[in-house]
Amino acid sequence: MSTVYFAHGKLSNPQSGKVKHLSSIVRDYGHQAVVPDYSVTLDPEERLQMLCQMLEKETSDDIILVGSSMGGFISTVAATRFKVRGLFLMAPALYRPHYPQYEYNVQADQVTVVHGWHDDVVPPEAAFRFAESGNYPLHILPDEHPLGKSLGVIGGYFKLMLKELAKPK
Repeated sequence: MSTVYFAHGKLSNPQSGKVKHLSSIVRDYGHQAVVPDYSVTLDPEERLQMLCQMLEKETSDDIILVGSSMGGFISTVAATRFKVRGLFLMAPALYRPHYPQYEYNVQADQVTVVHGWHDDVVPPEAAFRFAESGNYPLHILPDEHPLGKSLGVIGGYFKLMLKELAKPK
């Protein structure tokens, strides 16, 4: 059983459509969903510290990180500090000029990136750059930053990752 940590976006919350949809998939697959509320701060470094503190206490070595926008940023940075089984990113806010800059050398068995063509918050070029840096699967959808029109497709990509991670190494 995996423990799946969700990290919502800057102005979002644990009740967002993406988090609710994907956490129901997590439970359907028999995994544990951890859905922290990061809305107590808008600072990406403080949110990163919150996630890292949780991961430091984690006893399982079967961790999957799921992040959207700013949550994608903190999940990616956390995956450079902790070995995780999976990293699932939706419109990750990477390479943003007003965010701390990191080398994104993630330690993950599987990485999947989903982004919208019409994202006017985080340009798709950030997803291209990250995906190319590690030869990660990248799915570009006809959607905007919230990816609200693509929940079914995103869920399909997430299920595919969970199935791949369930296979014996």
